[in-house]
Amino acid sequence: MRRDAFLGVGGFDPVVFFGGEETRVALDLAADGWQLRYFPELIVHHHPSSNRQSEATHRARIARNLLLTAVMRRPWPVVDAHLKNAARSGPGRRGLASAARALPRALVRRRQIPDWLEAELRHLENWEAEFRRKRLSELPNSG
Repeated sequence: MRRDAFLGVGGFDPVVFFGGEETRVALDLAADGWQLRYFPELIVHHHPSSNRQSEATHRARIARNLLLTAVMRRPWPVVDAHLKNAARSGPGRRGLASAARALPRALVRRRQIPDWLEAELRHLENWEAEFRRKRLSELPNSG
């Protein structure tokens, strides 16, 4: 990532951290006209800490950060969908409780992405959901 682009969108913020923090940066980069590309030939090594959190804690953090990023950048119906999705699981509900404490800071940073970017993001999310459905249907005993 170009340093000037990263700093131009404010870098990582104190609201969303460790688990999805790059999503808000990517949304702001795209909104500011930067092109984001996927290069499958690149190999990136991520060396996570050996001091790992539990899977439930990780899922709660992801739910928290998805919701807070939505509050900061997505239309309210998308925020509502994230709320409903998180409320369906124990880790998601824990994420909601944590998000509630950070909500005032997220609202101060709210700047909704442009309509064209929201449309592209929804297209991507729909594609991902369809891809997951197809993969699940290909599993043995998936009915």
